[in-house]
Amino acid sequence: MITTIMFTIESSSKIIAFGFIFNGPKSFLRQANNVFDFVIVCSALFSLGVGDAGGGATKTLGYLKILRTARVLRPLRIISRSEGLAIAMNALVKSIPQMINLVFFCLLIFFLFGIFGVNYFKGA
Repeated sequence: MITTIMFTIESSSKIIAFGFIFNGPKSFLRQANNVFDFVIVCSALFSLGVGDAGGGATKTLGYLKILRTARVLRPLRIISRSEGLAIAMNALVKSIPQMINLVFFCLLIFFLFGIFGVNYFKGA
């Protein structure tokens, strides 16, 4: 609840300072990081509203509790604020194809040694 309030205050202060969308190229929703932040804040506020609705509303809107999983994305906001973490995450994402190749190579080696081991120790 406290983090939701803090993120809401941060987003609303940015909206007041930069404008929402029609205030030029530096508007709040014209930057991808701010769009991501806005979606997380809106989903957190909506899930809090659904959770506080009580009784029958939570039973009929129970499937909307899936939006609470968007709260897991909050730590990703830190990456957008820190240039060093952003560089590290970009490097990690760009290295995924090479890591997949490495995994397939390791599986091939394990498979070959597995066949060799079964043939070598079959009578033991």
